[in-house]
Amino acid sequence: MTAYPHFSLLKFIFCIVVLYFSSLRVDASEQIKYEQERSKILRLKHHEIYEALQNSTVFDSSTPLGRSFIYSITSLTHRAQDATELSAADLISLKREYPEIELEYRIHIVNDKETVISKQIKKLEMYAHKAKNAGWKRIYHYAIGSIVDIELGQGMVLSALIRMLKIVDSAPIYEHVEQTMDYPLQSVYNDLSIAFYQLGQNDRAITYCQMFKDSLPKTDTYFPQVDNCQVWPLAALGRYSEALQLLSKNIHQIKQENDALGLITNYLYSAEIARRMEQYDLAEELVHNSLNLLQEHNYANTGGYAYGYLTLARIKTKTNEIAQAKKYLELSHQAIKVPSISNVINNDFMLAEARIAESEDDYEKSVVIYKKLIDLIADTQQSFRWETISDLTSKLNEKRIANQTIYSEFLSDKSRITFIAGIILLVTGIIIWLIYLNVYRRNQDTYISQQVDTNTGAYNMSAFYQRAKVVPAIYSNSYVLLIELKLHNDLSLFENLFSSFAKQIRYQLKPTESIGRFSGTLLALILEGDDTDKVHDRITKIQGTLIASDFVFRMSPMQRLNRKKTKNAVDACWQCLRNESFADKLKA
Repeated sequence: MTAYPHFSLLKFIFCIVVLYFSSLRVDASEQIKYEQERSKILRLKHHEIYEALQNSTVFDSSTPLGRSFIYSITSLTHRAQDATELSAADLISLKREYPEIELEYRIHIVNDKETVISKQIKKLEMYAHKAKNAGWKRIYHYAIGSIVDIELGQGMVLSALIRMLKIVDSAPIYEHVEQTMDYPLQSVYNDLSIAFYQLGQNDRAITYCQMFKDSLPKTDTYFPQVDNCQVWPLAALGRYSEALQLLSKNIHQIKQENDALGLITNYLYSAEIARRMEQYDLAEELVHNSLNLLQEHNYANTGGYAYGYLTLARIKTKTNEIAQAKKYLELSHQAIKVPSISNVINNDFMLAEARIAESEDDYEKSVVIYKKLIDLIADTQQSFRWETISDLTSKLNEKRIANQTIYSEFLSDKSRITFIAGIILLVTGIIIWLIYLNVYRRNQDTYISQQVDTNTGAYNMSAFYQRAKVVPAIYSNSYVLLIELKLHNDLSLFENLFSSFAKQIRYQLKPTESIGRFSGTLLALILEGDDTDKVHDRITKIQGTLIASDFVFRMSPMQRLNRKKTKNAVDACWQCLRNESFADKLKA
């Protein structure tokens, strides 16, 4: 028999390769297991998260991967101060074995490690680019969501809007992800509401709050973020009673759930609304309720003290208790835990300080603060509402005139002319920029609205075909079908029931699946499945929804999805339907 001297060597190499790829599969399964456990924990109520983490037996704290997940969860709870950062050796190990999680960790700690806002954004943009190139979709959305959060906090609304518009079509649904370490569609809608509120488009902001609510899973019986989303746009429209009513409902519900942090937040929001309604005693009582809870539960790291003391300073200014106002403003400054605070909060501090100066008739100081505030808005290109800028400018002019009368030596004639000319140029520039922003905003708003049918939330067919083109290749086993609906008992109810049914179907779809409105009575679906039997099971569930909705319906045969020829597949489905009738399709 012939000998093969290299056979043993080849066999050895083969075994090494098999072991290597087996280890990769183990690593991947470990990461998936950890991600699923974290997602399950973070879906709990905020006050339940830390205890659930302590009771979890999934995370191995002796490994860098386990420590990374424990850190990411702990840092999002009221015990964030107890979160232990990873060592340099841990990061090296993660980068070698779990590079996706190593990048996630770096995104998570950007705000803590970098105090300069522009550098934070630049780093996160670099991480987002890296995640996108690596195909890590969740990490990419997480990075973009982190940038949007910073930009909205800094009043950089235009930039935040552009980022959200780029990802709104690909954002995952909350049913399949959680809202903290991902950036799902619901969070995008919520942030769009914040952006339009900052731009003074309050009706549009409320519309996005409603879209936020409509896109939530029906299994969620209560979601206070939806009510909180509407509070500030309602207040900006002068609908204070409605805003306070929403907050009162939240407080009642949260008390039953014993969620201290949620109660603190809603007390502070209610106090601010009561202050705007000039109900100062109620506002002060609500702030003290929140401060007592903060002290009772040792939530010093949540930022609640800073907001609470600032609100008290505003209240005391209005009630002309200036010494108390100064004391609370100083306490608020001391309670800020980060060296670089957001522009929006910084503006609130400056406004409070200016109004205290006004109350003391210190017009010189008031003028200086207002000018600094306008300079800050211009330097950072913040998109503040025109009413705010107009109000500040008019106050500046009023105090400037008063200042000329009381402090004639404050400015020389030459410097006074230069100062006024500078203010006129600045305000003119702001007006031009806001006009441009308004035109751009309307164009982008039209772009969003043109993607979906407003009644059903389904994509129009143009957007439907575009989404089909970007279905990942790994989901090649996807199918197209059409559903035609009729209602034989009351045609006036058709559109409402049609819209309701389309929304129910959307909640059943996976992130890689789509629904489009083919015509007034037709819906198009892209469904994913390993085999036709599984897809048929999905269709059976959809049929059950139809029957429950009192619809007469018929479905086309399924057509396998070809990403480049989706329209041909939809047309084939339509031809099949045209060759049939509704005979024998009527529901009894």
